[in-house]
Amino acid sequence: MHEVVVPPGTREVALTFEEVPGETSQPRVGPVVVGIPGGAATKVADGTAGFTLQASGDFQVTGTNGDAASSSGGSDSGTNPDSGGDAAAGSGTTAELGTTADSGTTAAGASGEAAGVTATGSDASATGASATATSTQPNPITDWVRFFGGGYGHRTGMSQRGAEGLGRLGVPYRDILAHYYPGAQLVKRGTADTGQQVRVGLSLDENGVQSSAPQPRLMWVVDVPDGAVLEGATAQSLPAGSYRVTFDTTVGFRWQSLTTGGPVVELHGKPTAAGSTTEQLDLVIPQGKTAQLHYPQTTCDPSSDHAFRGCRDYEGRLEFEAPKAIAGSNAGITVRNKVNLFDYLVGVVPHESPASWSVEALKAQAVAARTYAARQNFGLTTNLVDSTYDQVFYGRYSDKTYRPKIEQVVKATDAQVLMYNGVLISANFTAGNGGYVASNREAFADGTGEPEPYLRGREDRFVLRDGTAITPEFYDYNGTRYEDTYFRWRRDVSRTVIEKLWPEIGTLQSIEAVERNPDSMTPRVIRISGTAGQVDVLARVFRSRVGLPSAFLLPDKLYPRQFPDVTTGDLAQDVNRAYQAGLVDGDLWARFYPNETLTRGAFAKMIVEALERLKGGPLAADQVPAFPDVKPDQAFYLYIVKAYTAGIISGYPDGTFGYEKPIKRQEAALILQRAFKLPSQPETFPDVPDNSDFAGAIGAVSAAGIMKGISTTRFAPGDPMMRAMAAAVAVRGFEYCWAGNCQP
Repeated sequence: MHEVVVPPGTREVALTFEEVPGETSQPRVGPVVVGIPGGAATKVADGTAGFTLQASGDFQVTGTNGDAASSSGGSDSGTNPDSGGDAAAGSGTTAELGTTADSGTTAAGASGEAAGVTATGSDASATGASATATSTQPNPITDWVRFFGGGYGHRTGMSQRGAEGLGRLGVPYRDILAHYYPGAQLVKRGTADTGQQVRVGLSLDENGVQSSAPQPRLMWVVDVPDGAVLEGATAQSLPAGSYRVTFDTTVGFRWQSLTTGGPVVELHGKPTAAGSTTEQLDLVIPQGKTAQLHYPQTTCDPSSDHAFRGCRDYEGRLEFEAPKAIAGSNAGITVRNKVNLFDYLVGVVPHESPASWSVEALKAQAVAARTYAARQNFGLTTNLVDSTYDQVFYGRYSDKTYRPKIEQVVKATDAQVLMYNGVLISANFTAGNGGYVASNREAFADGTGEPEPYLRGREDRFVLRDGTAITPEFYDYNGTRYEDTYFRWRRDVSRTVIEKLWPEIGTLQSIEAVERNPDSMTPRVIRISGTAGQVDVLARVFRSRVGLPSAFLLPDKLYPRQFPDVTTGDLAQDVNRAYQAGLVDGDLWARFYPNETLTRGAFAKMIVEALERLKGGPLAADQVPAFPDVKPDQAFYLYIVKAYTAGIISGYPDGTFGYEKPIKRQEAALILQRAFKLPSQPETFPDVPDNSDFAGAIGAVSAAGIMKGISTTRFAPGDPMMRAMAAAVAVRGFEYCWAGNCQP
């Protein structure tokens, strides 16, 4: 997962989505651009090899695979600190996953000889790749903050993605619930779901922004079915049709037909409570039918199934409430849907977890959702809203493919709730936790104090029946591989965004997690330092203000970034500059392993990353090499295609690329020369023969200060390159060109 936040005031940004060569003629990963308040998409243009989208303001980009799983439910919401659950963040895969971005290590003893390399064979003749920086480009080393983290949402309670991971392995929902709410008991209430009423407030405002309470509107539009009745101070039948609903203290609720010459019904409601000045009028919907409620600022699209479709279908009752104001005025009207618990859960479950997921994961979701609603007294005496502030509910769930499945899921768990010591638990759930569960104190408070016993921070590890311990969101078990889209994510944020959020710091100098819970690995306090001072911010507040998927941030040194295992040594500064520039990544826990060897595939990625940052856009990928050891499902496939297209790599005489082979120092020198278009230079190392195919390249990178010998008299051309040195030469090459030394 990779997201970007542009500097405030940026008027337009162009994004280019590329296809995966050799696999499809269209982008395999379809983009979804989600506007952040203040920005809006303005143009989308499709093309064969990808497409470009132009957007203004702040934006984020995620990918979905466009199948039934992503179209049948799953919201990308869930940043609200007091929400019951973070709706599962879609169901597709994303274009970039941090978990596989930099995994190219090899055993130190692996063979690295490129026997028979000639000027026309391996990494010899260069066609070069232009990479000239412009002064208007932001420097990725200093001007951008790249956040790396895991999970999506508050990360406490049940991980929806983790539940799905366990469900795919056949783990029963009872065991899933016992794992995520340890110590809680699964019990059955005395009232069946169909006999329990739920009252849900409609919380979207005029702009589609969700809230923690029902939001009033001056006007609603309702499509009423046959047989509907209005119940207020008196009861009155209402002819079928479309009505505009307003309120006037003189006449009460006015239902005006949108059909020319149609009826107008004026009816006062009844007080919501003794002595109340608020009137309530109910639209009673006949059993088996629905009323369609329209949102005035949007266009109705019944084929859509998301929060901003423009209209929703409701069963049961719609309760319209309006306060009495100055006589003759039109006051705002709030709406609640009163429906039985069964129908409510059938609507909630597929919008909190995609309906295509495993039955056991969906059962676990149903129990958690029922428990959450029960603890809220089903909204009968408290506010229970239809967004991620509580639980996502868009009215009647009408998907013909998945509704029968969801109905069976809810029926199979009828009336089941979770309790601890005889009390309903806080059944919080989150889209994903990144491998560590946060405590409820970390998710919703300041991280101190005693958490609920069933919501403690801990590593998310599940022991299967055969004794194998797995991470539910990320595993490869008996041929089944599962990886949550948000298990690891990256987000680039302009430095000026941070400076505007906390202007008291002046110019940003550093961001660091100064306190971290060792049980949950969750940062508690983030320190932001600048030229004018520093501020300490709760991690969950920092996450919310910056707009990050979660507060699970790695490593401690967030800006400038520093690998926890690269803090000392001659190359430490180079490696961490490469990390800050986005040329290299670590493993799942932000470790770099500097002293391991690097594969040729991983080195190709580093150099392509450097060139794309210098160029300010992606390299072409229109020439697919015929390397038998390079396949589309490999982590570095696209980088190798780009490097091949640019003439940076050419492979071995036997036709292979050597994807898993260690990159030799002489090979790295030649790739660097080609990438940065360096003229050949005489070399001075005694261990490099003058007639070597690599001599000119070694002389070139040495003269440019990009790559040095292991001593003043030895280059060790055939030795494998360690990861630390590879990162160092990549960032040195980048900086050499950034300074204007690259040929145009």
